[in-house]
Amino acid sequence: MALGFDDLKERVSSQTGALWEQFQESSFFQQGRDKYENLSPVMQKLVLFGAVAGFVVALSSFPAGFFSSSNDSVANFEEKRNLVRDLLKVSRDANDSPDIPVPPDMMSLKTRIETNLQQAQLLPEQNRGVQLVTENSSIVPAAMALGMLQVSLAQLNLRQVIDLGYQIQSISPSVKILDMEMTANLQKPKYFDVVFKLMALNVPQLAPTTEVDEPTPKGGKRAPSRPKGKDAAKDSSKSSSKDSDASESN
Repeated sequence: MALGFDDLKERVSSQTGALWEQFQESSFFQQGRDKYENLSPVMQKLVLFGAVAGFVVALSSFPAGFFSSSNDSVANFEEKRNLVRDLLKVSRDANDSPDIPVPPDMMSLKTRIETNLQQAQLLPEQNRGVQLVTENSSIVPAAMALGMLQVSLAQLNLRQVIDLGYQIQSISPSVKILDMEMTANLQKPKYFDVVFKLMALNVPQLAPTTEVDEPTPKGGKRAPSRPKGKDAAKDSSKSSSKDSDASESN
């Protein structure tokens, strides 16, 4: 092993010496040596110092480049790790959030709001009606909106504004108060004119789940399905009555 290493070392040194001799015989080296010898001693020292400095800078650039690339890799890894954590958090929040029910159609929603206003026993001048409006919202995209209703009321006190707003908001989780305009009444400054704008969200309907049939056994006959709920209770009561009859007959 030691002889092989010494042989390799001699080969490398001999090849290096041959290359150095070829480089010394080149015209580029000869011209450079002539120009260097024609320089003054001070300039020769400056040239040597510059060559050594350039060599040192070239050597130090390699670890600096590796350090910079490693920092970039670490920053990229941390960014992707934080992104994955945020995605997992959003996924967990989405799974934990309750399902939003499908809102009623716009005409049923309008009828229900009108019924609530009638039950509130408002005066004719206080109820200005419920209207379907076609207005685009800058908050909710058009594809996610089922429709918009505008409820116009007048001459309400603060208690009535709060109660009616709560009733309208509690109609359905899929119906949200998108905007509310509240201004003082001109004839009665102590009362307010209120306009509620409701947005029904376009919640897609879930497809009904289908029951999966039990696999058939190897004998060819399908195993009878177990009754559920009330049917199971009836079957159990029937079986118990049959067992009691059989015991009495014995």
